[in-house]
Amino acid sequence: TTIAIVGTNDSNLSVHNSGRDLRIGVAGGSSQVLSMSSGGTGANAIDINATAGGIDIDAASGVTITASGAELSLNANGGNEVDVTTSGPVDINGAGITVDGTTLSLDGTDTTNLTMIASSNSEKVLTVRAQNTGAGHGTLRLSGSQVQISAGNTTANVGITGSLGVMRDLIV
Repeated sequence: TTIAIVGTNDSNLSVHNSGRDLRIGVAGGSSQVLSMSSGGTGANAIDINATAGGIDIDAASGVTITASGAELSLNANGGNEVDVTTSGPVDINGAGITVDGTTLSLDGTDTTNLTMIASSNSEKVLTVRAQNTGAGHGTLRLSGSQVQISAGNTTANVGITGSLGVMRDLIV
């Protein structure tokens, strides 16, 4: 049995009583697809809007969100959190990655790296800076049971601009 509902003007399928649900589903357990598509060209060609609650997407397999030729944005308005939680690794790839925030915490429970590997004939620089544009100090702390600063070979220079405070032994 096939059902087709075709409209030639603005249309709607809705439930108007409080506490009632509208379910659209495909059952049977084979390779069925529940497909929603729009020929609209606006930024909201498909608009999913929960005016008083949340949106929950569950999948027994992978979830893919693709924005072809456009920006993909995840926004939590009102100071709310965007939370990415997984028991596996999080892999973020891009031509450029920018992380802006009032605070940034990178915490690892195993060996952790902040690495730049370049393949270029021109100089590339990895900058780690602590700056305070107010009256206080911007302090960069490196701490560990052993802290190593290496310039890569025996003829390289390690330069220090400004003051250097040494709390324990300094071996040169």
